[in-house]
Parts: sequence; C-alpha cells; structure tokens
Amino acid sequence: MAANATNSNGQDHPRRLVAMVIVDGQDAGQSHRVSCMGALIVDLVDGDPRFALHHHSMLFDMERDGLLAHVRDLSHNRHVVLASAHAFETFADHCHILLDGLCFLDVVEMDRTIRPTGLTLIYGRERWMDGLAFAFGLPRARGTDLDSMARYAATRAQLAWFAYVSSSLDRRRVRSLFAAYRAWQVLERARAQRF
Repeated sequence: MAANATNSNGQDHPRRLVAMVIVDGQDAGQSHRVSCMGALIVDLVDGDPRFALHHHSMLFDMERDGLLAHVRDLSHNRHVVLASAHAFETFADHCHILLDGLCFLDVVEMDRTIRPTGLTLIYGRERWMDGLAFAFGLPRARGTDLDSMARYAATRAQLAWFAYVSSSLDRRRVRSLFAAYRAWQVLERARAQRF
C-alpha cells in the first residue's frame, strides 16, 4: 500500500528537503510538549543528493527552546515532509498526523523569519512502513509510549522520506535516490564502527 502524499511540484525531488518526525507529549487541550525530533536532510547539490541525519531529544524542560529552535532551523528554506511518531493502523489514526502538523506549524510560527518552502503530511500503513524498514536494514519503528517514539524518531523520519519518494516520483528517479541513500547508509555505518 502506498503512502499518500501531495507534492507541491509533482515532478521531481525538491532541491532542499527535510523529512521530520516530532515527538509531542501533548495531552488533549494542553499546549505542545515537544520532547524529541528526528530528521533526514536531503539536499540536492548539482543534482546529487546529500544526506544528513539528525536525532535530538531533551531531558529537561529548559532544553525545549533549543530543540524547537533546531526544528525551525532545519525547516527554513526547505520543503518539509512531516510524518507522525505514532503508528498508523486505522482511519482514526489520521488524527496523529493532523495534530503533529498543527504542532509543527505552532513551532515554526514562533519565529516569523522561518520560511519552509512547502509542507507535505505523509502517512503509510505500518505494514508498508515495516516493509520499507526491512528493505533498508532499519529497525521496525514501533512503540506507543513517548520513550519508544523518541527512540525511533530518526528512523521514522527516514521512512517518511522513503514513502514520500516512492509515492511522488517516477520509478527511475526513485531508484536513483534510493541507490544514493544506500551508498550514504554504508558510509555512515562504516564511520560508526570503532576499531
């Protein structure tokens, strides 16, 4: 099953993009309590993608301003692909991506100089997202508690980008972008190894 996405230009990958997941511990009727964010930056340089993965969380309320500033900084002058930290299983789960979208807009509006170039809310059934995770060697990003959602925020951000690319671009472009991602992924995993 494909993810649903509306691409503003419908043709090619935006030149500057961030796929993002925000973990918000908001209770109904209360203000947002953003505690974590995961993001995959994909910037096209001379037509080739450059990737950077971000995963930031906070332990204390006084760290929240820095986390929110980071969300805004990553969003400025980029097309934002926003996914939810929550699992998408039933029709009622649409509420999560809508609430996360409102949270994102509230965060961005805190600084009126921040100008994302576009916003795509993306979701896909968990079975499909699990398949993408398996295909790219990522862990299944499941969990209903805030700690689990925070742990997998960066993974879900990557899955959001996979879903966006798969549902928005032609097959040849998808293969090209995914091949570049796999090469970057190998380099990142090699860099993380200590000898």
